[in-house]
Amino acid sequence: MDLFDRIFGEKEPTENYNQAVFTQKQIFQGAPIFLAVHDEDGEWQFLTGELVTEADMMIVSLGQILKHDDSIKQVLYIPKGTSATRATDKDSWVIEKA
Repeated sequence: MDLFDRIFGEKEPTENYNQAVFTQKQIFQGAPIFLAVHDEDGEWQFLTGELVTEADMMIVSLGQILKHDDSIKQVLYIPKGTSATRATDKDSWVIEKA
């Protein structure tokens, strides 16, 4: 069983776990992810939902995001141009057109 199978089960994700994604430093300092954006170009952003500055941003692999918060696997199948939000890290993801 490879890493995809261990992370996602038998269903293959649409994204590669080595793909670079945009996130905030605050997330790796303990802040929860409340916003996931799959933009029209296919890029991913995983954010706190708070105001973001350029200094806050960092690039990590999708695999690093999944290790930090495995609930992200629930939104990896949303189409380009779509976002997902949640009010708390215990809530379900709500999918919206970006």
